[in-house]
Amino acid sequence: MESLSNEEPNVQIGNLILTWDGDRTKVTGQWQMNIDGHLGANLSFNNDEGEQLGFVVFNGRYEKGLPTFELMGAGDFTSYSTVKFHVGYLNGVIKKKQPEYEHGIAAVDDGNMRA
Repeated sequence: MESLSNEEPNVQIGNLILTWDGDRTKVTGQWQMNIDGHLGANLSFNNDEGEQLGFVVFNGRYEKGLPTFELMGAGDFTSYSTVKFHVGYLNGVIKKKQPEYEHGIAAVDDGNMRA
């Protein structure tokens, strides 16, 4: 799985497919968690200028494994240029300044990521 990973070694996201569905964007993909746990994370989809077009949120208890996911986000962001993956918390531990990956190129979140 080609993945958008970050400094949190227990969570990876990859194989993203975005489709327009009425007034929302459906995001499907695969993710891998190496541990069971409560996760708060988001995928932010941006244009060429780095402006956020839309986002989807993971929030809940998830089991380890390699399942597929399907999430919905408001608006049409199927024409995104970059995607950022941010883990906000895992099992009650708040994660700070997580590196993010934009199409395989590392970038550092300055803590001002919108979700």
